[in-house]
Amino acid sequence: MYSEVILTIGSLALCFSIPLMVAAYADQAAPRKSAILAILGLLLIVAAVVLKPGGYQLAEVPDAYASAVAYILH
Repeated sequence: MYSEVILTIGSLALCFSIPLMVAAYADQAAPRKSAILAILGLLLIVAAVVLKPGGYQLAEVPDAYASAVAYILH
């Protein structure tokens, strides 16, 4: 269960880093915050895959998101 929550948080962090990268590019600034957030997201995704025995198949990811949201809201 915890690996699903970690996978969800890592995916969200990775997704939120993309607009930060675009904003940094538009401002011609160094994308430090977005790079840190992207690395954090990737590390969390790798940790989730390592923690779950057998890892995740691509078809299992939507179910993992749904169960993680249900776990958090419950």
